[in-house]
Parts: sequence; structure tokens; C-alpha cells
Amino acid sequence: MTIQRRKLWVPPIGTSPDDVAEWLQMHYRDHVQESSARIQDFSGYKIESIDTGEVADDAVYSYTPTFPIGSMIIHVKESAGIAVSALLAYRITTTHASAHISGAATVEVATGALTGTDGNDAVVTVSPNSADGKIYIENRLGDSLQFQITHLL
Repeated sequence: MTIQRRKLWVPPIGTSPDDVAEWLQMHYRDHVQESSARIQDFSGYKIESIDTGEVADDAVYSYTPTFPIGSMIIHVKESAGIAVSALLAYRITTTHASAHISGAATVEVATGALTGTDGNDAVVTVSPNSADGKIYIENRLGDSLQFQITHLL
């Protein structure tokens, strides 16, 4: 049995989704196909970008991702010194799951629906919920923030 190893590029904390897309276009430019305004196809790999708009402190943003299993990068847009950037894995199937792969300690994961004060104070909690097929982003950082989410599918 031969194991094929591939070099994995993990974006540094604070890397914007636009920078990720630019890197993929630079390295896979011959394989890029536009499929919609939100999703780009890179030779079988897809990137979906979501802008949450303003999320108040102790509030929740939720959305239904295009695919129920994948990885995602979350970071705060134009933060005032708040370190929020992480690479996460999620699954929204019969058994939901989430994992914090890399990034700031100010991002935590959970499972199930969130209401605004379920997660720990002074962090952002990301939680897939199999009951409604959504991912919840709970802001408990003490200020209104805008999040940029990039799904790597």
C-alpha cells in the first residue's frame, strides 16, 4: 500500500478569504471555473464565501451551508485588535460534529443550536446543528463584529 502525501497549505491567522481565493487561483488558475457569485470551483474543490454583516454582542448569526460536511475559515473583518481567526471542520448530518483544527483561542466549537449566551463569554462559538441543517456563529466578544466565513468544500 502506497500512501500519497500532499503538502497542505494552512492560511496564517488573519488571512482573508480573498487572499485564500487569490492563492488558489494563482496555483490552480488552469483549473478554475466560476459556478456562482458565492461558490468557485477549483478543479473539484469548491470555495464558498459568506459575509455575516454586523453581529451584536450576545447575538447569533445562522445560515445553511451548501454542503453538510467540510472545513471552514472564520475571521473578523476589520477588527479593532481582536484576534479571531480559525480553521474548523464541521459535519451537519444525522450526527453533527465540529472540530477546532487551528487558530485563535477566542474561537470555540460546539454542536446544536445557539441562542446568544450559550457559549463561553469572551469567545466566538461556532456550532453545526443537524436538527435544522444550519451553522450557528455566536458572538460573545463584547462588541458588534462582522465575520467573514470561507468554506473549503
